[in-house]
Amino acid sequence: MTVTALDRSRHGRPGGSPERRYTIRIDDRPVEVCLSPRAASALAARRRPLVAEMQLFFSCTIVKRVRFHDEDDAGTVAIDDRLRVGFRPLIKQVCDKETLFAGGGDITDFPIVDEARFIPKRLKLDYRQGEWRGTFEY
Repeated sequence: MTVTALDRSRHGRPGGSPERRYTIRIDDRPVEVCLSPRAASALAARRRPLVAEMQLFFSCTIVKRVRFHDEDDAGTVAIDDRLRVGFRPLIKQVCDKETLFAGGGDITDFPIVDEARFIPKRLKLDYRQGEWRGTFEY
């Protein structure tokens, strides 16, 4: 997994600071990472790297979420010294929508045969009201 491009100047919002866009490769597929100006400022203020993990849950329904944490693992791509990005397909053995993200022993990595087909095309990160927020798209 490698970071292949960085462009901080061409993409902007009218009347605001430019959005930062990076292109990384996960399993040899390009993924565009977009940081809002708030996210870029919050990252600059951090002392530890942030990991943005795109999680795709397979259970009774398919659910997408971005989990933010400080633990670094081998399955992430370093965008810079403040941000790492990863993709992780998971399966929950028991179908319970109320506790889907609560963790526990029934959530495990989901071995996808052709994982590259499930790699998202775009990850959007923002920081609002003291919380990291993220979405990813196909």
